[in-house]
Amino acid sequence: MKLQQFYQRYSREVWLGIVLFLFIVPYFLINGFSDGRTKLELYTWIEQSIPIIPWTVLVYISVFVMVFLPYLLIKEERTFKYVAWSYTGVMCFSYLVFLFFPIKAVRPEILGSGFFNQALGGLYSLDNPYNNFPSMHVALSFLCAFWINFQDKKWGKWAILWAVLITISTLTTKQHTLADVTAGLTVSLLVYGIFYRLNHEPSQPTGTA
Repeated sequence: MKLQQFYQRYSREVWLGIVLFLFIVPYFLINGFSDGRTKLELYTWIEQSIPIIPWTVLVYISVFVMVFLPYLLIKEERTFKYVAWSYTGVMCFSYLVFLFFPIKAVRPEILGSGFFNQALGGLYSLDNPYNNFPSMHVALSFLCAFWINFQDKKWGKWAILWAVLITISTLTTKQHTLADVTAGLTVSLLVYGIFYRLNHEPSQPTGTA
């Protein structure tokens, strides 16, 4: 099977692999590289007033399920490609900001030995306190919700609610600040707007008779 034939047959799987790679590998490389480069923080009295709620770590990590739902729910190939391109755009933009404007999260000491406390402590140990602004959790979860809402308004309402809960969890797990959240939502709105418009442009003719 030629490469072009393979791509035509498995284009969705190819894009899924690209998104998965971008979602994991550059994130951890940049997060490790940022260690010690800056002490800049965006932590304010607002974040200080928000209590830490360890069980919301489950909501926080649910983004790793949510962001791949378009692979199952977006059936139209043209739309799916724009979904993948929009994900790629959000991640590439975020990684550039992470590289040149690294922000350090202010994390509390995890007290107690309960399951959720240990789970949150495990998240802290795996994820260095960088790669914060903009919040990629917020950007990707809302981007996913917007595309699902585009496909199906009924499921879209639940997806938007899920994205809201993930956004709240970024604050209650002390992974992000309000500035991170605001920037993440702004990025998702801008990128979705761009690719939504592209998806609605008429397809270019491949040739003339």
